[in-house]
Amino acid sequence: MSLVTVSILVAVSIIAIILLTSSLKLKAFIGLFLVPIFLAFTTLPPGTVVSTIKEGFGNTMTSIGFLKIFG
Repeated sequence: MSLVTVSILVAVSIIAIILLTSSLKLKAFIGLFLVPIFLAFTTLPPGTVVSTIKEGFGNTMTSIGFLKIFG
């Protein structure tokens, strides 16, 4: 996929998050969960989506966990 296509998809995803949370009054967690999954399925090969989400979520939870412990 070209850089221009991915850039357009990222821009559309940002607009979608803004519209979902402001216009449709959807909870931010749900919007921030659904839109990146859609973006992952449109840009990544199907076999790597789940492992990429698990890796990213695990890394985020690790860093948040350390912040909670040290805070």
